[in-house]
Amino acid sequence: MVEGAGEPQRAQGTDVVELEFRPTTRDFTAAVRAQFRVNPDRPKVIWGLVAFVAFGCSSAAVSWSAGHTTAVVIRLVGLLFLVVMVWFVPVYWGRGLHRLAESQGTTRLTVTDAGVTATTDKSTKVRSWGTRYRYRETRTVFVVFGSDATADAPTLLPKRAVRTPQDVDRLRAILDRNLTRA
Repeated sequence: MVEGAGEPQRAQGTDVVELEFRPTTRDFTAAVRAQFRVNPDRPKVIWGLVAFVAFGCSSAAVSWSAGHTTAVVIRLVGLLFLVVMVWFVPVYWGRGLHRLAESQGTTRLTVTDAGVTATTDKSTKVRSWGTRYRYRETRTVFVVFGSDATADAPTLLPKRAVRTPQDVDRLRAILDRNLTRA
């Protein structure tokens, strides 16, 4: 991180929260789940899965009544596989995102009323709140989204990375002032 990068904001009276962390798979899994929860297509996906499971169960019932036990077992195993895959997709995506972030090294974030400055061992990115519109808080992270939650990479703010417990409240206050809670 550039020495003194946060000092001008403090001098102007702007609230500053600094985070430093090495990303974990758990952080990214929570972010992927939060991103799905704010996705505008979420109801379509859920209803599609419900319809698919209902069709699979009714198909298994018809096969059962016709005495085709092998077909019933195959259908039920397929449905079980689908349910397990739906559960593990966020974990799979979280692992992939973690591998990408891990290659960048330690992440240092400075969050102010102007936006987020992210510095890693290999790069620095500045994102103003103008490109970010909303956020979602989970038990372990804050996830900041752009205008379209499906098209833009979210900004991950792990609660474990703050310096003091009061910083979580200060971070929430900054996000509330500048973004809409999703």
